[in-house]
Amino acid sequence: MVLGVVVFLWSFRGGIQALADGVLLHALLDLVCAATAVLTVRVVRYCTALVEPTRPVRREVLVSLR
Repeated sequence: MVLGVVVFLWSFRGGIQALADGVLLHALLDLVCAATAVLTVRVVRYCTALVEPTRPVRREVLVSLR
């Protein structure tokens, strides 16, 4: 959230270098958002695996046909 506020406030700066730095900050913000989304999916899957009932292991039986 702090990075988002920094990027927002950076957009009010003037000058060519500030615009170039703003592009880099936006790219960094996009990477952080993507990493946060991936980690969120992993945490939700982990918590779901803890809560859902375990599935019984199916045994395979060898059957011969004549």
